[in-house]
Order: sequence, then structure tokens, then C-alpha cells
Amino acid sequence: MKYISRPTRIKLDGMALAAMLWLVCCGCGGDGLSRYPVHGSVTYKDQPVAAGMIIFEPMEAAGGIAPSAYLPIKDGQDDARQEGPTKGKYRVTVGGYDQANEKKDKDGALYTPSLFPDYKFETTIPPDNNELNITVPPPRKK
Repeated sequence: MKYISRPTRIKLDGMALAAMLWLVCCGCGGDGLSRYPVHGSVTYKDQPVAAGMIIFEPMEAAGGIAPSAYLPIKDGQDDARQEGPTKGKYRVTVGGYDQANEKKDKDGALYTPSLFPDYKFETTIPPDNNELNITVPPPRKK
């Protein structure tokens, strides 16, 4: 089972925090961009992903800027509400956490293993009915 090391976990937490702060400061409709309320389900091995994140990285600029979007996954569902991505092509990264196997080390640091390797794909926003259901494939055998 692969665990996220402390430095990696701090980096991931920092990236997630930066994405959330960016959404709070810039992505709440005040940026003047038309955002799409993307929503849907996220599954892995035919089960809902209990916790994780989806990051949308634009492949092209929208009005001179390239806005990213971050969606948390909770109980197998994601919902951007009005803070979703703008229209265009995106590189999407999906990560899931195996909260059932969280462990503390001798220093009390919490380690949450990845449920699967980051799943990456490309998509176009908006999808039909703003619905984007994601099925994470099993990892490739080496």
C-alpha cells in the first residue's frame, strides 16, 4: 500500500489550499467569467470515491486569462455549484484518499494513503447537462 510521505502530503495540502483560496478570492463570480456548475459522480472499482479532489487545468486562455478550478469529492459526488470551470478544453486530474487506512506516525503526523494513482484525462467544458461522471480505471500493471 502506498502512503503519501510527509513532504508530499504538505505539498499536496498546500496546492489544495492555494486552489481553494484562489476560488474564494477570484472564483466566486466576481471575475466576470461564465462558469459552469459541473457536477457528477466519481467511482473507482465500481465504488464511490469517499474523499478526494478534481483539478481542472485549462489548455487555452479564456478572455486573456486561464482560470483553473478545484472540486472536492465527497461521498462519491462532486459539485462545482457556480464556481466551476469556464468553457473550454481542460486537463483534469482526479485524486482519491483512502481515509479508512489513515495512520499516525510516531511523531503524530497523519498519513492518508492514495486510493489510486492520480487519474489524468482531457475534457471539454461544458459537458452535456453540466454532468461529468468519472470512472477511475484500475492502475496499469507494470
